[in-house]
Amino acid sequence: MSPQNHVTRYRRHSSPARTRYRYSEAQCRYRSPARYDDLVLVRAGIEEWGRASLRFVYEIWNEDKTRLLATGMTQHALVNPQGRPVPVPDWFRSLTFSMEA
Repeated sequence: MSPQNHVTRYRRHSSPARTRYRYSEAQCRYRSPARYDDLVLVRAGIEEWGRASLRFVYEIWNEDKTRLLATGMTQHALVNPQGRPVPVPDWFRSLTFSMEA
């Protein structure tokens, strides 16, 4: 499946009539400064899978990866239009694992 198909599937799944991905928590720790025109490397991954939630972790490095600029995380809850928790869809789990390779 092409990256564009993954985006289309995500948008269709997270439409207003279906599952919504809500931020329940966000954190950022600034470790070193970066300037406006600096090129940076952003790494993101899923640290924790819950039944109806997931936690993304982030690292931001300078261009040559010699200085860690920031770390962070966002916790996402998956809910239906009524606000009730729903399980993380299998297609999302399989998409995520296939992209790690």
